[in-house]
Amino acid sequence: SKVSGVVNSARTVTPWKVTIALDSLVPMLDSYNFRNWSFLLETTLEEQGLLEAIKRPLPEDDPMNKKAMMRILKSVPESLQSVFGSTFVAFYAYRNLKAKYVKADFDKQTRLEAEIKATKLTKFDGRSVANHLELVEKKINNLRTCGAVFGEAKHLYLLAETLPHEWGDFVDSIRYSTASVELALSKIKDKCQR
Repeated sequence: SKVSGVVNSARTVTPWKVTIALDSLVPMLDSYNFRNWSFLLETTLEEQGLLEAIKRPLPEDDPMNKKAMMRILKSVPESLQSVFGSTFVAFYAYRNLKAKYVKADFDKQTRLEAEIKATKLTKFDGRSVANHLELVEKKINNLRTCGAVFGEAKHLYLLAETLPHEWGDFVDSIRYSTASVELALSKIKDKCQR
C-alpha cells in the first residue's frame, strides 16, 4: 500500500487522514532526539510535498514555507524556538536547529557514556538492583536516541561497567559475553539474589 492515497483491502484512506498520521509520527524535539526528530520531520515533509521548504529558502509568505514552518513549530518546544532567531523561513529554522544539535549530539553521546560508566550498583537487594538496571537501560536508550549506533556487545560492555569491580570474573563474563542483553540482565539479578 502507498502512503499518499493508501488502499487497504476494500477501503481507501483519504490523504488528509494520512497527513494526520504522519504529523503524529514527529516527536517533540528534546535535547536527546535530534537525529530521530530530523529523520521523521523530513519523512513527513517529503510525504506532504513540503521537503523543498527545508532544502532551499522560500519566501516567508510562500504556502509551502508556511506549512513546513508550522510543522516545525508544532514539534519544537517554545523553550528551543529561540534558535530560529527572527526567521519564519523553514529552511533557516531547520538549518539553525541542525547547527545547534548535530555537534551537540556527539558531545551528549560522550557525556552519556561517561555517565553510564559512573553509575555503579552499590546495593544488592532486589528493588535496588531493579532500579539500577532500569536507570542504566534508560541511559543506554538515551545514548541511542542521540545518534549512537552500537550492537549488543557495546551494550553489554556498558552494562558491565556499572557493576562492582569486586565481582571480577562475573563482570568480565558480562562484558565479553556473546549472550543477549536480556540474558545478561537475568544473570545480574540472579547473582544479587544469592
